[in-house]
Amino acid sequence: MSVLEINDVTAGYGDAAILRGVSATVNSGELVTVIGPNGSGKSTLMKTVLGLLTPTDGQILFENESIVGNSPETIVRKGISYVPQSSNVFPSLTIRENLEMGAFLRQGDSGPRISEILDLFPDLHGKQKETAGRLSGGQRQMLALARALMLDPNLLLLDEPTAGLAPMMIDSVFERVKEINDSGIAIMLVEQNAKDALSISDRAYVLAAGQNQLEGKGEELLHDPEVARLYLGG
Repeated sequence: MSVLEINDVTAGYGDAAILRGVSATVNSGELVTVIGPNGSGKSTLMKTVLGLLTPTDGQILFENESIVGNSPETIVRKGISYVPQSSNVFPSLTIRENLEMGAFLRQGDSGPRISEILDLFPDLHGKQKETAGRLSGGQRQMLALARALMLDPNLLLLDEPTAGLAPMMIDSVFERVKEINDSGIAIMLVEQNAKDALSISDRAYVLAAGQNQLEGKGEELLHDPEVARLYLGG
C-alpha cells in the first residue's frame, strides 16, 4: 500500500519550474532515496510534498488523499514530518525543549513520548539540559531526527541528513535512519552520499534537471555502471 504518491508534479519558484513532471511513490514501511546532481530538484520535491511550495501541475496523495494546497501544518497533522538540511533545531533551546517544540501538535503530556524518543538516541539522553547550539553537527542531526519523531509520523522526509558531517557521524546517522525505518516508519530520503543511501534503501529514484531519469531497487542502482559513472563517483 502506498503512503505517498507523487504524480507528474511540476513546481518551482515564481515562473521558474524546477520540477517538471516528477513522479515517485513511497510504500508503507519503505525507505526510498532520491539522488541526483545539485540543482536536480531533490530538495524542491521535499518542500513541495510538505506544502512549502504548491505544484502548478500534477497530484500528491498521502494515504490516498490529495494534500495539494494544504498548509504545512495541516500536512504535518496528517502524519508527515520533515527534517530540513539546515536550521533544523533551535540552538538557544535545550535538547528537551527542542523535543517539546517537536510535540507542539500532540495532545496531553509529551513527557512519556520524550522518554521513548531519548531511548532511541542514547547520545542525547544524558544531555537533556544542554542547549542545542553546544552540540556537534552530528548530535544536532540526531536531535533533528528525534524532534521529527515526536509526532509519531507515518512518513518522514529527510533532506540531506549527513551534509557536512564527519565520516564517523555519517555512519551513525545512516544507522539511526535505518533503525527508524525498521520500526515501521516510511522514509523518503534526499542524500548526496548516494552510495551509503542506496545501500540501505528499498528503492530509489534518480532525478536530473527536474525530471525522472531512473528508478529501481536500491541495490540495483548501487551496482548499475551508468549510475556509478554519473552519480556515485566512479
